[in-house]
Amino acid sequence: SVASPPPRAAGGGDATEHPLDSPPFKAYERKHGTMAALHRSAEGGDGKAYAELGYIYAHGNGVVPDQETACKYWIAGAAIGDVECMGTLGARYCMGNGVPLDAAEGFRYYKLSADQGCVQGLNGMATCYENAEGVAQDLDEARRLRRARRREGGEAIREGHRCAAASCAEGWLLPVDCLWLHYLSLIHISEP
Repeated sequence: SVASPPPRAAGGGDATEHPLDSPPFKAYERKHGTMAALHRSAEGGDGKAYAELGYIYAHGNGVVPDQETACKYWIAGAAIGDVECMGTLGARYCMGNGVPLDAAEGFRYYKLSADQGCVQGLNGMATCYENAEGVAQDLDEARRLRRARRREGGEAIREGHRCAAASCAEGWLLPVDCLWLHYLSLIHISEP
């Protein structure tokens, strides 16, 4: 069963929505339409729309920041198989940000994401094994996952990262998020 997204107000957004004249949000709206259009895409089963709604609420892009609402969207997206939502929830549960702190649940979401080839999931699992978060410490497994992440990450960066870079290419992320992901990919490539 799919988790229910937060209810929307009559204007198409949530009760926490407020106008924001920031250039990135205006550019996003020009490309994708209103929040109502994004909600319709999510309700139609578009996992990337759920992921984007989560990011919008997490970062306060045109709405009042609300970590719990962001996580509700990511939970709904993960329930329909979106790997980006799964990887993000792994991090959120491990940190207790917007959801109760539950490292075992965070590891489970990381694994679901990694099983579909998501670099974020591989990295999150490695960190859990290194720090004994939600799973017994296993430094050998952490190293194996880091090697797999480097292999998968290099491949994903070349092909267009299945979890995040594809969202930039499709225009789902705001330009500032795409720049941040590009920066992270450069760091990733330079790792030993």
